[in-house]
Amino acid sequence: MNNSSLLREIVVIIIISVCLGIGYNQCASPKKIPLLREEQVLVQADDSQLFAPSASSSTQQPTIETSKPLEQTPQPSVKTPMTKDTTSKVKTNAPPIAKVESPSVKETPNSSSEKPKPASVTYSQVLRLLEDKDVLFIDARNDDEWNAGHIPGAIHIFPEDFQKHIPEIIGLPRDKRIVAYCSGGPECPLSHEICEQLANFGFKRLFIYFGGWTEWKKMKAEGK
Repeated sequence: MNNSSLLREIVVIIIISVCLGIGYNQCASPKKIPLLREEQVLVQADDSQLFAPSASSSTQQPTIETSKPLEQTPQPSVKTPMTKDTTSKVKTNAPPIAKVESPSVKETPNSSSEKPKPASVTYSQVLRLLEDKDVLFIDARNDDEWNAGHIPGAIHIFPEDFQKHIPEIIGLPRDKRIVAYCSGGPECPLSHEICEQLANFGFKRLFIYFGGWTEWKKMKAEGK
């Protein structure tokens, strides 16, 4: 009898704890955890879109040819006899024309109705992108995984520490190509979280290396 009552108390405590946890997650937690895992569907990036350089990275500036100043030919001065100005100034009572200023339109972030969705890149595409210094790679894994190994040239931004890295990315051009990756596969949402936060800042050319560090390490071990 005592065992059954103790079991009931444990079950009640578990139910209350679960309800409190769900209530805090939905109402009070600043970082809500989705109760149902959303399936991330990525579209394969097209080469024409992926390897087109950003407009801001172009170093070719338009050359403006300045023409030589026109030589002014001296005009003969014609002396006219001084005449007394007999015209009188006419005063009008018409009110001055008021200058109508158009209301200034303030640019608000994320004015578009839909945020850009990241596209998936393959291992072969990653190898080509690494040769382009204009492409930024972001490792979204935790500190221990980053220290154990990462793709050369990548920077480390863990999604929970994104605000600490805002000074680093705020000055980047919004059309810069950014490739995020984590461990790889559908079980790693960290790269998606990084791309979502970057999209909030107006970045448009976002990509995800779906194979991630797992595929990268495997390919390098096979000498590919």
